Amino acid sequence: MNGNAPIYADTAKSLGKQIATAGYGLVYGGCDYGLMGHVSWAAHENNCEITSIVEQEILDLKQFSVGPGKVVKVQNNRDFMDAINEHSTAFVILPGGFTTLEEILQCLRWSHETSCPKPIVVINVNGYYDSFKSFIENGIACGIIDKTRNYPLFFCDTPAEAINAITKYCSNSLH
Repeated sequence: MNGNAPIYADTAKSLGKQIATAGYGLVYGGCDYGLMGHVSWAAHENNCEITSIVEQEILDLKQFSVGPGKVVKVQNNRDFMDAINEHSTAFVILPGGFTTLEEILQCLRWSHETSCPKPIVVINVNGYYDSFKSFIENGIACGIIDKTRNYPLFFCDTPAEAINAITKYCSNSLH
């Protein structure tokens, strides 16, 4: 889905271009539609290295086309998430549905379980994730979410801010 306002697709295209311009590669779920389709094609048009992680079951359904880039086929959702984690330096989240929410939570769980967590950057287009951010803040305020864990979770309004957050986090974590 592309959302009901042009800003969602425009942000996705901008993200793809900025990932490529910054010299990062793109690892994503492989579909050539929706917001991630926009990201992948914009990254491709700007000579970005792209890795598409795709579940074999979804390929078998033949309900969509795989976007640009090298395709890594996996058997199931668990393998999909493991492959995304293995091939990624950071996680960038655009507005999405239930699967996107599940992926955000999985990334947070990984960051909880590792001594070297990867940055998780949420692009809050049009305030889409305001309530999710409030949920986290409320969990911390109520003592339910441990604020000392220092999750590398960043909320940004634009792709440029997202790329800057990743670059800053990754350069600081190397020292």
